[in-house]
Amino acid sequence: MPNIIDYIDWRGDLTFEQSRLNEVDNALLVFFSFLDMKGIVPSEPGEKGITLREATEKYFERIDGQKISFGAVIPTNEIHTMAKKMAASVRFGSAMLSGFTDKIDLEAEEQFAAYTAKFDDGSIFISFRGTDDTLVGWKEDLNMSFTEETSGQKSAVEYLFKVSKSMEGPIRLGGHSKGGNLAVYSAAQSPYSVRQRIFRIYNNDGPGFAKGFLESEGYADIKRRIVKLVPQDSVIGMMLYNDDNYTVIKSARSGIDQHNTYLWQVQGKRFLRVGKLTQKTVILNNTLNRWLEDKDMDTRRELCSAVYEIMTAANAKTLTDFSKDKLLLIRSVSKIEPQKRDMVFRALSELVTMLVRDQAAAIAPKPREKASGKNGVKTAK
Repeated sequence: MPNIIDYIDWRGDLTFEQSRLNEVDNALLVFFSFLDMKGIVPSEPGEKGITLREATEKYFERIDGQKISFGAVIPTNEIHTMAKKMAASVRFGSAMLSGFTDKIDLEAEEQFAAYTAKFDDGSIFISFRGTDDTLVGWKEDLNMSFTEETSGQKSAVEYLFKVSKSMEGPIRLGGHSKGGNLAVYSAAQSPYSVRQRIFRIYNNDGPGFAKGFLESEGYADIKRRIVKLVPQDSVIGMMLYNDDNYTVIKSARSGIDQHNTYLWQVQGKRFLRVGKLTQKTVILNNTLNRWLEDKDMDTRRELCSAVYEIMTAANAKTLTDFSKDKLLLIRSVSKIEPQKRDMVFRALSELVTMLVRDQAAAIAPKPREKASGKNGVKTAK
């Protein structure tokens, strides 16, 4: 089945004036954000920038055949292939890029990256990068479970406001995973004058929000402009607090691999729809969210801190570190305080027990019913 790279071959000859930006374009532009454009794309957003074609050429000149990896869970080769095709196309090659930002703040537990593209039809697309390979990036994801506003969410609001002040035109925002969360959050938390300019917000399998966010005035204002896309086996996209404003699409794989947008199947200028989440995914998501709901904010904070301490105790900085050294996690676990280690193991054991019970209940045969006779009331056999 065709994917986003095939889409470039089909529609790469059409300008955005001929066919306006759609959900597949969004996925391509979001994946492009994983390229390190520091020193190539101007850091300040504005009308003066560099074309996507020229930026991509400079990027590949700089890496000069070196073997580059974006990490254990990000498809580097596919993104490189995609970028070259985008650069060679009429549709994407002339897009003007600016405002490239990429920062890691260990103290603030923040991983944030974004860039802005302006197209021939005068519209703007802001792309927020999702979680990268860094452990601090994953810790920031965990922080969403107990923090009303993470450092990355705050940076996203500031970035959108800065772009709105320096550039004219209708605005679209997009992001994958955490980037999708940032796109929605920044739009909802922006001043009304900025929200008025936002035409569409693309959330590609991004996690939910803190309790109460969905009832906020800003979210109510932008809700109808959100396009949230999730695969059938979505887990990350269903975490925390969400509403039913999402579309389920088809992936070429199953399980957690479906989180990879590159594997989403394309039909024309949109992703292939499948209707609903799989039953196993619904059970898993309900169990995860109920397990989390049972924990107060202090307990969530302690658990997340303990998990992060385990991951970093042996001086690991990225997920790739663990893939290179299979014993690294064992050494990390042995280095932290037994009390914290036991707390994490107890919590995981509780989660597994709940999940097994919920799965068993879902497949258990339902009791048959029969009429009682005189009053017609049905009773279970």
